[in-house]
Amino acid sequence: MAEIKPTQEANKKFKPKELSELLNTKFPPQRWLIEGLVPLGGITLLSGAPESYKTWVMLDAVIAAAEGRHLFGKIPVAKTKVLIIDEESGGRILQERFISLRASSNSPIYLESMRGAIFTDEYASGLVKWCVKSEVGLVVIDSLSRIHRGDENTAKDISALFANIRKLTNSGISVIVLHHNRKSTPGFS
Repeated sequence: MAEIKPTQEANKKFKPKELSELLNTKFPPQRWLIEGLVPLGGITLLSGAPESYKTWVMLDAVIAAAEGRHLFGKIPVAKTKVLIIDEESGGRILQERFISLRASSNSPIYLESMRGAIFTDEYASGLVKWCVKSEVGLVVIDSLSRIHRGDENTAKDISALFANIRKLTNSGISVIVLHHNRKSTPGFS
């Protein structure tokens, strides 16, 4: 068998660190949009079975962020403008739920509902520009299965989708993505 030799180009890019270097690195403390739950400039996946109140939890978190109040009356939340990309519920349902949750009509919450958002390179780049210009610090996507045309069981497709979502986090914007767990199959848990 022939020996595999790395190319000079690969040698230039490959520079592993020793563990001691990592352990001696001083990182800034983690900063949170929602304390202990949603990191500033990070992606958080809110996943659960269908009809498990994911949208209700998300809306309460959105209101807390937009109004700068504690989530569930206990968890500190940084105040920021919010964009909801809703491809799941629709305006009527969101309106009913916002009213039930007593959201203020003056809250800095923006909605893009049932418009067929697909996270292509172009869409994500335009979204980042709009969010930065509008000073939006949190984008909520409902739901993962509706914002791409790829196969959720194919790593390549999901990797490309999350590369586009990371365009938001690379700009310091926190992202919450709602996702439905797979429906259970008899005999499997």
